[in-house]
Amino acid sequence: MSGPSKLPTIRKRRDGFEEIAGKHLVASIESPFHFQGALGAANYLFDHYDCNGIFAANDVIAAATIQVAAERGIAIPEQLQIIGYDGIELGQMISPPLTTIAQPIYQMGELAAKLLIQRIEGNEIAAVHHELMVEVIERETTKRKDEQL
Repeated sequence: MSGPSKLPTIRKRRDGFEEIAGKHLVASIESPFHFQGALGAANYLFDHYDCNGIFAANDVIAAATIQVAAERGIAIPEQLQIIGYDGIELGQMISPPLTTIAQPIYQMGELAAKLLIQRIEGNEIAAVHHELMVEVIERETTKRKDEQL
């Protein structure tokens, strides 16, 4: 479940995921980043596709998907595994707690602020690719590798 495709970073993330998923990809649908819109996208997904795993473009979409799955009696992670993306605190607060890919939000903000200050001070900013590491935080919406066998 990708976010709004009008955002270039979302298109890149979706394209990369689709490339890696290959023939295992059942569907790729777009969802708004807000909770109510994500509920609608999750309902659409479950109405039209049969899948056993979902990668959500953010933790809010994942939380909405968990809620819709619970309403439909779909057991997580036994019948459906869900992974979010962001690593926000919401992932710890929902039930079951969300497995997520945590991005370094504070480091991203710090880097953006430094670049903005350089720009405000009139300094040129070199076109440099900044790569920050992400971290997989395993919680209860996915099975452990040894459980999948």
